[in-house]
Amino acid sequence: MNNERIKEIALANGFKLKEQPNGEMDLNPYIYVFSRELLKVQHERIRLSLQNLSNEIDNTNDRRVIGYCLDWLQEFIDEITVIENSEVKDD
Repeated sequence: MNNERIKEIALANGFKLKEQPNGEMDLNPYIYVFSRELLKVQHERIRLSLQNLSNEIDNTNDRRVIGYCLDWLQEFIDEITVIENSEVKDD
């Protein structure tokens, strides 16, 4: 999730733009950091739940589906990390 999407969601939920040191109107940087941390925490909870479910399932096909979900979650977290790193360099 990039900053534009975070900003869109934040503004739709009552957050306000503030003038930043560079003169632009934007959310304060900690809002973006906080949003990504929330996503990571929630995705980790989902990952652990899926992992526990996978350990309890005997059906190979069901385990395969859970494996795909776990892979997707990891890709999502990797994407957040890449966006974080690229936006930190841009600041």
